[in-house]
Amino acid sequence: MTLNSKTIGLLLLLLSFAIVDASAQGPWGKTAAVVYMDKRGKIKKEASVQVQDHAAAGLSFTKSGKLTLVSNDSVISIKFNSEHEGWTGALDLVKGSFYADALDAFALLLGDERGLRRSPWVRQEALYQIWVCHRLMGRLSEAQVAAANLRAAAPEGRYIPELDLAAANNLLAQGKKAEAASAFRKIQQFASKGRFAESIGVRSLSGLFELAIQSNDTAAAKKVADEISRASNSTEGALIARILSGRVLVVEKKYSNALSLFATVLKDAKRKQESVIAGAANGLGDCYFAMGKFADAQREYSKTASLFYDKPALQEQTGWAVWQWAVACKRVANSTEDEASRKLNASRYKKLRRRAANDFPFTRGGRLAAREMGR
Repeated sequence: MTLNSKTIGLLLLLLSFAIVDASAQGPWGKTAAVVYMDKRGKIKKEASVQVQDHAAAGLSFTKSGKLTLVSNDSVISIKFNSEHEGWTGALDLVKGSFYADALDAFALLLGDERGLRRSPWVRQEALYQIWVCHRLMGRLSEAQVAAANLRAAAPEGRYIPELDLAAANNLLAQGKKAEAASAFRKIQQFASKGRFAESIGVRSLSGLFELAIQSNDTAAAKKVADEISRASNSTEGALIARILSGRVLVVEKKYSNALSLFATVLKDAKRKQESVIAGAANGLGDCYFAMGKFADAQREYSKTASLFYDKPALQEQTGWAVWQWAVACKRVANSTEDEASRKLNASRYKKLRRRAANDFPFTRGGRLAAREMGR
């Protein structure tokens, strides 16, 4: 049986009542193997623990009667013994970009109450993946329904910070600056009190930085970058603070210093620090763009677009990269005297503009692309 998007949305709305009841049943109490980093920075492997919950505040589990809470930033992997039949296949569909088929699979998983009793963690994960699929497909209304279902099912769940950040970024993309500032600051306060992970706090402060840059308030932008540097205990947070400092240098037209800083950050970043890589590559692109070196800007924006196109947490950076890549192509097309180059870049501009508008409608880049297309 194949379900269309409207049917799936209605099914999930109906399921939300059952979901709330199920979430009130208490701790999961399911056996799993957990790998995490302790407070001293050492990797710890627990072959068999009882996972109680995976919430916004972190992963909680018991072993020999002792309760442990691990920050989500420190969780490396979780492998449940009671793997839900069909879960891996559904997740593989998302990884393969077969989003419509994945939505069908997740809807069926949510309808399997017997399986959910064996694997209660699947409910939260499936609802999150449904939200991800709709966002990656550019479905605004369906994504809102999915977000509401996830909030109802797990109001303190591990993905609530992601929903809050997405909502705040959406306000910023719509130009609702006061509302966005309030939303970002609230998220940051939750992170500072341990209710959300440190990385969430850094991302919320990055949103406040973006707001300051868009408002041409360099002093406020510097203040936020300094706040991230002081608040972060991780190398990733420190690197993000450096990226933001580099963006201030671009605004101040200190291009040589900015280029050197972004290049150094890329060199220092680890492969798994994807937000750092995307931020530094976009920083280089923005710097070259400001210098009028549009071919160089295209190269840097294309790195973010090619590496992180299907990464839900990096949609804002990727949407910006695709849109700016398009604009850089337009600038080359309008300035070159070579007819072949003009046609090639004009064609790329139209294709990339359409991709930004269709695939990243929630982001600032996507909205600018859509506005350019008269939508």
